[in-house]
Amino acid sequence: MTYARGEVGSRAADLILAGRHREALEVLEKEVLPSSEKQGDLRLVSLKMSCLTALDRHDEAVASLRELLSGRRGWAAGWVALARVHLDLCEYEQALRCLEDDAKGTKNLRRGCPRALRDQANDLRQCVVQVRDSGKTEHERGNAAYGAGEFRRAARH
Repeated sequence: MTYARGEVGSRAADLILAGRHREALEVLEKEVLPSSEKQGDLRLVSLKMSCLTALDRHDEAVASLRELLSGRRGWAAGWVALARVHLDLCEYEQALRCLEDDAKGTKNLRRGCPRALRDQANDLRQCVVQVRDSGKTEHERGNAAYGAGEFRRAARH
């Protein structure tokens, strides 16, 4: 499949769906990161975080998200992405802190963000609590099964 220059996200998304995270990350880094104006494209940033976490480069994902979040007040999608990384690292309390908004609504998780994103944050919050309460080893078994491509077994954990 061929893509126009402006369809970097679509090409990267297709590679991610095919399980080719390293190639998708190369596409994103080659065509997105050199241009500072494209840093503002939240979809491309989200795709990059998916690649980094799939490649077990969690530290890079956390550092990148923290840097981006420091310059974007109210970027709800960034907080949800950071919560996902912390969940993958079995850092449940940090994940829950990412999904909690303060009284001023600094993270924009209650009002102002799309309903789908609010629902996603709520679902992720419930997932984190369930995984935390069911035990870390269960979550790790599920991650190991998923990493091995045993998707049915991973869904049970």
